Amino acid sequence: MVKNRLWATVCFGILLILAGCTERIDIKLSSSDPLLVVDARFTSDTAAHIVKLSRTCDYFDPETGNIGITGAEVYITDAHGKRIDFLPSDSIPGWYLSAPDVFGIMGETYRLHVKADLHGNGTPQYYQAQATMPFMPTIDSVKAFYGYHLPPFGHGTALGWNLLLYAQDPPTKEYIGFSYAVNGEVYEDSIDNIFLFPDSFSSGLYLRGVSLFFFPDPTQDNQDQIKVVLHEGDILSLIGYSFTPEYTDYINQVRTALSTSVPVFSAAPANIQGNISNGALGYFAVYSMGKASCTVGKRPGEIK
Repeated sequence: MVKNRLWATVCFGILLILAGCTERIDIKLSSSDPLLVVDARFTSDTAAHIVKLSRTCDYFDPETGNIGITGAEVYITDAHGKRIDFLPSDSIPGWYLSAPDVFGIMGETYRLHVKADLHGNGTPQYYQAQATMPFMPTIDSVKAFYGYHLPPFGHGTALGWNLLLYAQDPPTKEYIGFSYAVNGEVYEDSIDNIFLFPDSFSSGLYLRGVSLFFFPDPTQDNQDQIKVVLHEGDILSLIGYSFTPEYTDYINQVRTALSTSVPVFSAAPANIQGNISNGALGYFAVYSMGKASCTVGKRPGEIK
């Protein structure tokens, strides 16, 4: 009986506390002028290149679903004055596309030009950025090898396919990234998960079968984490990207900002430094590309 009265008293006290917490609290957050955000990439690949323009907004801005910048003038020029225009997308506000046969040349310097009315007052602002396209070392060949995850980047007892690289690593410092494609569909090519190759240990050496990606066989324990399961006859491609040192640093800044801070109450990351003028955020990335492909064979011991 005493125990029941004790629990009743505790519950009544909790209800009183909750009832006393109904006062409305207004949190006032400071407002700031919107800034232009640029995501522009120009490569040596022949394709319709995309420049994405958006604006920053306040935390409680009701227009957060409409941040794409429309009506802008976007183009790229090279050192010889050649102009490449980017036209607005018919379906995605804030996206501007080049013609599908456009490509950059290694060693050339390119300048991005953007005229956008960010504030909607009829007065456009001008933004620009400049970068030189670095050279991409040649990928001689790639190979799909079945077995354990090979070093220097792999270890463990799981079986699967290794994507092996064969190429000459130049003696100079390079800033190379890699992604892969399976039957033409590209994976691991976003800024937060592209593989940045650490060439400090291989500078000047021939890379004879270095495993860059591993595709484990699916099991009951790992099948929810596997993105790709390779099968005999699949076309497996390695895609290389030669970045500038500045863009590599930008990628690392973005990854630091996206990662979970430790401890929990550590300071917020500093503003990420891009290369767009006039106070805009984002980056105009200029890089060259290389590619090599192979066909996935049978697993050892498999019977056709």
